[in-house]
Amino acid sequence: MLLGLSCNAVFVLSRGSGMGNPAVLSIGWGFAVGSGIYIAGGASGGHINPAVTTSLALCRLFPWDKVPLYVLAQYLGAFVACPFVYIAYVDSMNYIDGGIRQTSGINATAGIFATYPMPHVSTGGAFADQVKLFTTDINAYGCF
Repeated sequence: MLLGLSCNAVFVLSRGSGMGNPAVLSIGWGFAVGSGIYIAGGASGGHINPAVTTSLALCRLFPWDKVPLYVLAQYLGAFVACPFVYIAYVDSMNYIDGGIRQTSGINATAGIFATYPMPHVSTGGAFADQVKLFTTDINAYGCF
């Protein structure tokens, strides 16, 4: 999460130009996810996302009794990474948004730490998108 959120920060704070272009963002996140799987692979099988852990459990490829601990560890890892990214980029965030964190508009910096649907997407549409992603994870393991 530390590497991926740092990629988000560079992208958001450079407003998509220079080293913060979409290709660099995608490559950076790919490296971050690959590194996380490689580092955690020996200890956890590479579970770095609650959706993956839950999908594997639904497919009976991972024991349900371990799911809560793994999901807790995944969330804690994300929450531990956030302050480090914030400290590293707070000056740039203040420069962009004047110290007023925003979720939309040209000065939005909240996209460093979270994703938001486009303004035209309804709550139902956003929910359907996430359900589709989750079922895609399950189908990737050959469950259905």
